Amino acid sequence: MKTYLLTLSLAMGLMPLANAATLSFPEVPAAKEQAKAEGKPTLVLWHGSDWMEESDKLCSEWEKLAAVTDMPLPVIFAQFDEKVGTSDDVRNRVAMPFPEFDLPVAVLFAPDGTYMASYRGKTVLSATGMQKAVQKTLANLPQFTTLVKQARETQGKEGAIAAGKALSLMAPGDACRHPELTRIINERDPKDETGYRTMFCYEHMGMYKLINDILKGGPEGSLGGASRKFDEAEKYVKSVITRRNGTQPKLGVKQQQQWLAGLYHVQKERMCSTGKKNEDLKQVLATLKQIVKLDPKSEYGMGAATYYRYWDPTSFFEIKDCFYDASTQSKGFEKDWHVDISKKVKSAGTHTITLVPFANGPMMTRNFRLVINGKEVARPSVDPKTDTKSVDLTVPELPKNAKVEVWLTAQCNDHWLNCSGRIDVKKK
Repeated sequence: MKTYLLTLSLAMGLMPLANAATLSFPEVPAAKEQAKAEGKPTLVLWHGSDWMEESDKLCSEWEKLAAVTDMPLPVIFAQFDEKVGTSDDVRNRVAMPFPEFDLPVAVLFAPDGTYMASYRGKTVLSATGMQKAVQKTLANLPQFTTLVKQARETQGKEGAIAAGKALSLMAPGDACRHPELTRIINERDPKDETGYRTMFCYEHMGMYKLINDILKGGPEGSLGGASRKFDEAEKYVKSVITRRNGTQPKLGVKQQQQWLAGLYHVQKERMCSTGKKNEDLKQVLATLKQIVKLDPKSEYGMGAATYYRYWDPTSFFEIKDCFYDASTQSKGFEKDWHVDISKKVKSAGTHTITLVPFANGPMMTRNFRLVINGKEVARPSVDPKTDTKSVDLTVPELPKNAKVEVWLTAQCNDHWLNCSGRIDVKKK
């Protein structure tokens, strides 16, 4: 097992932790305890072992942090994988504060051992990126430490407010996964009078459970049919988004997107159950558009854009290379496909267009049209309302560099992947 403890040069003149050329897995908690006794935050860099090919490269990059002179904290390299165990007991002993097995990851702890931040993705791949990220977090350390102490020592709503303010100093993803501070808020403000409970104590799936319980009229209710409490659920979600009174904190962008996704869930379920397509569809599209507008590049923003195209009756799926899969489906909902067959049609004549599914999922395809350079030029003899998987289309003389497409209306009535396949084009 390759693990290290690197002690950074300390600009503040603090005594460094004792160097350990090989820090074994069980010693990680001990190293954190020593950092706590010396009043230092701790950065733990978790990597894999020989199954993770980039580990050696990562460790070499992270060693550059040893040359940094303005971060007064020890840096611990450690492994977390099947070789040393991934059980809850092991995770607790090494202070891995979140349940996912997600490597590589860096975790920053305040001097008293409180989880303060995690870093992933491109940030952990670069010593420079890590330095900037950690320094940005440490700028909030004095205020964070004070608020955590207040949260632990103060009962009632005031304790919840202190915990909420501490979480507000963290990245939204880290805040919602903070085990201690979210527990304090849940226990000391169960009615969410402060607003911090809905702000930080519901991750994505937890939010949907809360909303579905309102829709059902309680945990034992039914999620089926049009009798669900749509108005009540919509009112509640909107109150969270706008905050229920002037004293409650406003949601950040990511949190707004999360709860707007919850609002979309309610509105979509109402639309699908009542059949009021036109009236309810406008609300659904408006909510999705709002999510995208807040941050189009976020996971929520990109997801909302996909669903907007799905529900928007004027949109269509563009299919290139004649393959269709989960990204070009409209489960339970008709949508036009624009299939580019330019590479397969080189001359005039009758061509047979056939959908060849990879699986056996039920799928409706009808209303085939031949389109050249955006203009419809031919239709098959079959009735456009008839479900068919193969049609003959007559291709006229083609202009130079023509874009040849088949447009059709499709609907998947099974799991999206079961409606995947290819489109064959053969000249008769």
